[in-house]
Amino acid sequence: ASERGSSCRRRRGAVAGVFELAWPGRPFSLVAVHVPTPRPDFRLLLHGALGSYRKAMAERVALVRALGERLASEPGPVVVAGDWNMPSWGVLYGAVAGKGRLTDCFASAGRGFGWTFPGTSSHWLTLWGPWLRIDYLFCNRYWQPLRCAAEPGRRSQHRAVAATLEWRGDPD
Repeated sequence: ASERGSSCRRRRGAVAGVFELAWPGRPFSLVAVHVPTPRPDFRLLLHGALGSYRKAMAERVALVRALGERLASEPGPVVVAGDWNMPSWGVLYGAVAGKGRLTDCFASAGRGFGWTFPGTSSHWLTLWGPWLRIDYLFCNRYWQPLRCAAEPGRRSQHRAVAATLEWRGDPD
C-alpha cells in the first residue's frame, strides 16, 4: 500500500499511504486510499476505443486486487479509509471486502444507503445530490465496527465517512 507495496501503484504513482500509529500503546496501521477515477477510461469507451477501454479496466481491476491482497495480508490491526472510486458491488469491491478480507464498516454497522458521491452539486448529471457509495472505511479482524455514517451534507465532491470502532484484541 505504501513503498512496501510497490505493486499497488498506477502509472501516475501510489494509490495509498500507510501511517503507523499507536492507540493506547497498541500499534496499528491507518491507510489512506485514493484509487484514481475511472472517468478518463469511460471517455475512451465514448470515443469508440473499446480495446483501450478494456485494457484500462483490466489495469484497474489488477490495481484494486493487488491493493486488496496487500491490505488483507497485513499481520496487525489495520483501518483503511478513502476514496475507492468503486461501487459497493462487483469485482473491485469483492477484491477488498470479499472472502473474509476487510470489513466494510458501513455495511457492518451503517444505516440507510451511505451514499457519498456526488456531494452537493448543481450539475444536472449528478441528480443534485449523492446516489452512489464509493468512499469507504474498512477494518480488519482486530476491530468491530459499532457505527458508521456518511456525512449528512457539505458542499464538496465527496461526503466523508466516519466510524466508531471497538478494539477486539488479538484474534489469534
